[in-house]
Amino acid sequence: MPGKRIGWTNEYELVVFLYWITSGCSYRLAGGFIGMSRYTVKSVAHKMLNFFCGSMRHLIKYVQPNNYEDIGYRFCRRSKPNIFQNVIGAIDGTHIRILCPVRKHDEYLNYKRFYSIQCQSVVDSKLMFNDVFVGFPGSVHDTRVLKNSQLYKSGNYPKQPYYLLRDSGYAYRLHPIPIITPYKTPNSNEKKFNTTHSKARNVVECAFGIMKSRWRNILNKGLELKIENSINTILTACILHNICVEGGGLGRGDPEELFHSNDNTG
Repeated sequence: MPGKRIGWTNEYELVVFLYWITSGCSYRLAGGFIGMSRYTVKSVAHKMLNFFCGSMRHLIKYVQPNNYEDIGYRFCRRSKPNIFQNVIGAIDGTHIRILCPVRKHDEYLNYKRFYSIQCQSVVDSKLMFNDVFVGFPGSVHDTRVLKNSQLYKSGNYPKQPYYLLRDSGYAYRLHPIPIITPYKTPNSNEKKFNTTHSKARNVVECAFGIMKSRWRNILNKGLELKIENSINTILTACILHNICVEGGGLGRGDPEELFHSNDNTG
């Protein structure tokens, strides 16, 4: 490790940030390992969180129409019968553990009896996050989260005849966005549909599982951050997931390349 430095390169700050988010340790412990003060690690971590969240529109975005056919084909391969060729994503939410904010016990305590922030996502058949909405407290119902998301309010994705899949926690709907859910009291034929639906829909559960496993040291133990920083950390974990799935392709945003193409990074 070199001696005292006046400044850090973007690449070095990226390494510091990735160590912090991967290890899940405190700023003090990360700084002790890297050779920085905890204040410097904190500053770097916040800078990188802001950078990634500011680049989100380039890294988390809707499936483009020219890719609909390929995405639908992949959903059909997952479910076997070719009845989901017009599916371009599955939508669901997950709870990310946090420490209870002061005087907000009831607000952030979810039905599973731990404190959390909700993360609603649309995932395609390549396990890429296409839309992410983070920030509602754990006690809020999934339907309310959906109706407050920009995805629902804008109502511009996807357009019929294309649609999203969701479990029975949501109601079947065609407007403002088309969402197909399983039958709640199925007969024998409808049970077959539900089984097929589940096989296609589980892409979103797989994506959440992979993301939480990849960043398990920070996402599974309870974020010890302010709410705003917790939200940015969850968003960044989703962004980094997409970069990992894509393999660092510049179309989705290679982190090192983004440093040199984003004028807002110093």
